[in-house]
Amino acid sequence: MSPLWQRLRDQARQLTERNPVLGDYATSHLLVYSTFEDALAANLARQMQAQASNVALEDWFKAIIKASPSVAQSAAADINHLETVNPACPDHLTAFLTFRGIQAVQAYRIAHALWAEG
Repeated sequence: MSPLWQRLRDQARQLTERNPVLGDYATSHLLVYSTFEDALAANLARQMQAQASNVALEDWFKAIIKASPSVAQSAAADINHLETVNPACPDHLTAFLTFRGIQAVQAYRIAHALWAEG
């Protein structure tokens, strides 16, 4: 388990303990997934679902991320960096779940991986 994935899971568990109202959110958006890659794919799919409601984006994104490991590696680096340099970002969990810029860059990376595949 990567250090970032462990931190995200720990922060989600702490959030659940501190604020049970947000517990379901933390569980359904992060704790139900066994890997960072799966959680990343699900989070991006959830954000884009309104624009493509009939497409199984989560499974598609998982396949792309597994085929292009650099997508998840770069996402982890982005989240670590954002949490370090942005005073508006209190922790890794907030960066992962709510920062639109992080999500936009990861969507770009998935699109680039598709483009590179041909």
